[in-house]
Amino acid sequence: MSQIAGFAHDRRSKFVIRKSLMNTLLKAISSLPINLNPESFSANSISSYKDLIGPRQNLLLASLPYSELSLWEHELELVDLKLGQILCEPGISHTHVIFPTTAIVSLLYTTQEGTSTEVSVVGRDGVVGISVFMGGNQTPNQAMVQSAGQAYRLSTKMAKNI
Repeated sequence: MSQIAGFAHDRRSKFVIRKSLMNTLLKAISSLPINLNPESFSANSISSYKDLIGPRQNLLLASLPYSELSLWEHELELVDLKLGQILCEPGISHTHVIFPTTAIVSLLYTTQEGTSTEVSVVGRDGVVGISVFMGGNQTPNQAMVQSAGQAYRLSTKMAKNI
């Protein structure tokens, strides 16, 4: 064991130093405000699109503090969404909430006559299944993938427990 700048130099101390550095970096990054306005991103900004990786590609998830997102990260599952795929039907309980990253999802309302109207579009700045976070289990809308891509999904059970 040797001394380097006042620290004992062995395997255990290297781990402690690395862990301490990582914690410091995470605290610094998590305290940065994330601006959700795409026009405000700059090439030198920590919150530029290229720095948003993993679940943080969804801007709603990116706006969460790291301490909050860390509660979900191990439960978020990256999924491929196919064009025309139905994610949920009106009156049917949700199994997952969906956070699109590169996919675009349309929320459609179907009238009693059977015609449907697009009432909302959800992209990388939102979530499909918002009713789960408000205590509900169902939605009056159908969610259909309009542009194929990827999303992160979280089970409704986990979403309700957070």
